[in-house]
Amino acid sequence: MIADTIDDLHYQMAEDQTDEEINDEKADAILYVIQKEREKMQDITLQAGSQCEKIIEWQQTQCDNIQRKIDDLQARLYQYFSYQVLNDPDLKTKTLPNGTMKIRKQQPLLVVEDRAVFFKNLGDKTELTRVTTKHEPDKKAIMKYIKDTGDVPDGVVLEERDVKFTIKTGD
Repeated sequence: MIADTIDDLHYQMAEDQTDEEINDEKADAILYVIQKEREKMQDITLQAGSQCEKIIEWQQTQCDNIQRKIDDLQARLYQYFSYQVLNDPDLKTKTLPNGTMKIRKQQPLLVVEDRAVFFKNLGDKTELTRVTTKHEPDKKAIMKYIKDTGDVPDGVVLEERDVKFTIKTGD
């Protein structure tokens, strides 16, 4: 059989197993074929990587669309449940056959906006800090101090947070 291309010739020589011994010419053909097969593997890997990227983009788009739908549905449930709470202020949880809705007031979020100002104006209120391997404001102690005294230390902001609304489905 006559080879049509140089590639075909090398493949024929490399795949011919009739010879007991391999000579330099056949060894070179085998090396050529190994190189070509490795190039094919690299090409397949690149193509697969490209396909994986496209699949991940598709997955993200699909999940984003579904998440938007879930967010819209959850907003509708929040509106419904908020109305239920207006009619019954003691209502915190409502269980239905397909899930549970809960509403809870959250603690204010304590943010130490300016650590330097906080520590500079700390004065004798050392109970608002804790000593560890690093000097950090003790948020728990600061919250207790604010609750006890009504005084918000300099460099600290107390942000009110919205109520927390959660749903749980049967999954």
